[in-house]
Amino acid sequence: MKILFMGAPASGKGEVSRRLGKTLDLPVISTGEELRNISEESIWYETIHKDMDEGKLVENSIVGSLLKELASSAKYTKGYILDGWARRMSDLEHFDPKPEIAILLKISEETARKRIVGRNRADDSDSILAGRFKIFENDTVPVINMYKDQGLLLSIDGEGTKDEVFALTLKALASSGAL
Repeated sequence: MKILFMGAPASGKGEVSRRLGKTLDLPVISTGEELRNISEESIWYETIHKDMDEGKLVENSIVGSLLKELASSAKYTKGYILDGWARRMSDLEHFDPKPEIAILLKISEETARKRIVGRNRADDSDSILAGRFKIFENDTVPVINMYKDQGLLLSIDGEGTKDEVFALTLKALASSGAL
């Protein structure tokens, strides 16, 4: 099974996808973690870190290549949970994960702002958050609508606690027949 997690910055994609991965025994590919942890020897290291430090999305051809390589490895042949990809329609030209389910965690910008206070990441500041939220609203909504039109989208209220959001996710998956 291939599950795609989508949502605004700090919506809980990483937390819920990790927990769901353990529950379903599926490996998780976290786009953000893969980019943050890229080797300094990589030819893309400087470009990736410059873009992320400025709050920009890393060029989709670079990320698509990395994800395509990861997803084709033996670890992911039975499926995976993908967190943080398909933020723009053009992303899918570089790597289309062809998910069976797309999960959208919906939160407000104010909730996102409150959540990033507790995180310790270079790409978490008010100005970067505002820019990333604008990208989400402008660029990701068409992708969300595409998955909705295909009948693949499960929309989850992400405003609650980690446990509440995870429970809502499990409930939505069960209601959809995926569990």
